Amino acid sequence: MSILDKQIGRRLEDVENYKLRREITEELYGDYQSLLKIRLFNNHESYAIKKNNYPYDWKQKDYKHGCFWINPKVEDRWTEKMVLEVCKRYYKKNEIVYLFENGLDGRSVLKIRHFHIIYKVDYSMCKKLKCKI
Repeated sequence: MSILDKQIGRRLEDVENYKLRREITEELYGDYQSLLKIRLFNNHESYAIKKNNYPYDWKQKDYKHGCFWINPKVEDRWTEKMVLEVCKRYYKKNEIVYLFENGLDGRSVLKIRHFHIIYKVDYSMCKKLKCKI
């Protein structure tokens, strides 16, 4: 597992969907990032782990993309080591392949510090049961 400092591309469809959703949200509610902050955190949460709805395009189909969001009220208290430890506990049944924070030039959300979590889903049980994946 490594912490990357690089950007991986998204599928064009996801990029266009993201732009459209952002435009609509800003038109209806104002600042997209302020609304995101309200939706991610209540007054007592210092972080949130969510599925990324606009994931990076990995060739490996068993790679999934989550995000670790840090509440701006407490972001100065969080270190990368702390983020990694929480993610290891949260994804204990899956292998974390990459954990990284984009550089400033690669971020679309600037007001909320967040890390990308790329993890490998273990489908071995499903294969044993002959599930369709």
